[in-house]
Amino acid sequence: MKTVGLMVFDFDGTLVDSLDDIAVSVNAMLGSLGLDSVPKERVRGYVGDGIPMLVHRAIAFHREASAELVGEAIRIYLDHHEKHCLVHTRVYPGVEEVLRHFSSVRKVIVSNKQTVLTRTIARALRLDHHFVRILGGDSMPFKKPDPRVVEWLCSEFRLRPSEIVIIGDGIQDIHCGRAAGALTCAVTYGFGDRSGLKEADFVINDPTELRELFNAGNNDG
Repeated sequence: MKTVGLMVFDFDGTLVDSLDDIAVSVNAMLGSLGLDSVPKERVRGYVGDGIPMLVHRAIAFHREASAELVGEAIRIYLDHHEKHCLVHTRVYPGVEEVLRHFSSVRKVIVSNKQTVLTRTIARALRLDHHFVRILGGDSMPFKKPDPRVVEWLCSEFRLRPSEIVIIGDGIQDIHCGRAAGALTCAVTYGFGDRSGLKEADFVINDPTELRELFNAGNNDG
């Protein structure tokens, strides 16, 4: 088993199943713009690079996504999602068990969605107390897959990249970690395309499999 000083978890599709609520907000936004709704499975492919890109992709399915239109759409999406982000969203089975198992290891959430939304959902689902930091796509001047995310974490927690593992369902997580020299662990139960996760150092089908990969002992970091 590997010993790490920091476990970095993606949020949507890794810790929580939020796809239904995201899809509802995307379609509410499209409806407000007079555009047809899109199926949930299509929205699945839009997720992973932050809300601006999510919105851009949804609009571009129908028409040209100008900067002005995307800006308006982001405001509509956020207004809806802030009010409806906890209707269907649930913690994946096994997540709380594995977070308790690694109670002695420092853990952070790094999401590409807005920090305030990530923290709101984590707090409501009682996940927040497991993490020393909850970071969103607007917490730093860069976001996944930019390897500077790992560089920032190394500086903040005084670690080498090889002492960090990034755990996520998206290729953004894997590319971010690999480019910076961190360990990577792909999860197959989330939103990401499984075919793009083969580059990860580890691949798991259930959160509890992390217990077989990493040590849970005290961490002096």
